[in-house]
Amino acid sequence: MAKKSIPKKVNLDDSAKKRSYKTLIIVLIIAAILIPITVYAIMYITEIRTEASPTEKPQKIELTNVTDSSATLSWITQAKETIGFVKYGSSSKLTNTAFDVRDTKDSSGEYHNHYVEITNLSASSTYYYAIVVGGKEYKRENGEYYTFKTGPTLSIVPTPLPIKGKVEDPTSGTEEVIVYIYLENDKGISNKLSSLTNNKQYSLDFANLRTSDLIETFTQLDGTTLYLLAQGANRGEGSVTTEIIELEN
Repeated sequence: MAKKSIPKKVNLDDSAKKRSYKTLIIVLIIAAILIPITVYAIMYITEIRTEASPTEKPQKIELTNVTDSSATLSWITQAKETIGFVKYGSSSKLTNTAFDVRDTKDSSGEYHNHYVEITNLSASSTYYYAIVVGGKEYKRENGEYYTFKTGPTLSIVPTPLPIKGKVEDPTSGTEEVIVYIYLENDKGISNKLSSLTNNKQYSLDFANLRTSDLIETFTQLDGTTLYLLAQGANRGEGSVTTEIIELEN
């Protein structure tokens, strides 16, 4: 078993220091909780390999970071590194293409962990999409396209509320990791946020949290349960569940 890592002191950058006193207190409290707990929890990541036959078929497809104008799609191809992208559209014609965030218009890389951000979407609209891996188009098992719906444009833009953490890999691997997070309390559940990291440091903004139906921000954090998962395609996954303590006003 890997030795337990000692969390490092949290340092705020200049931009954080410029925020209001109320927001600064919230950021400090959340960071103090999340960093030590996530460092401890992710130590449980081990090399987990499936018994299934090798395949390039997308696995563990996740829709995250959905707003009124953007969304993120992620998946893994555990058997091998592959080129992957997303075809999408406001109808089943799928007239648009979105590539992995690490790719450029002139170069596409091969990955186990795939992470595609789709932008310039319309609010409160349904989109159809298919995942393309190795030149093959993947849809639902029934042959229909996947779908998602964007949220409405919010009348109030929430103040940024960033959290930061570190994923500890006991195998000292360099594989890129996707971190997923969502919150839940007695009033409901939030949408899911995600972040791709190749240096094991991640940052997520709680200001992007919305209710599961996306119609309003998820603002009630006191006593809320936090769920966090780190996904490595070939090194398994680690997760943690914890409760956010009461925030100061």
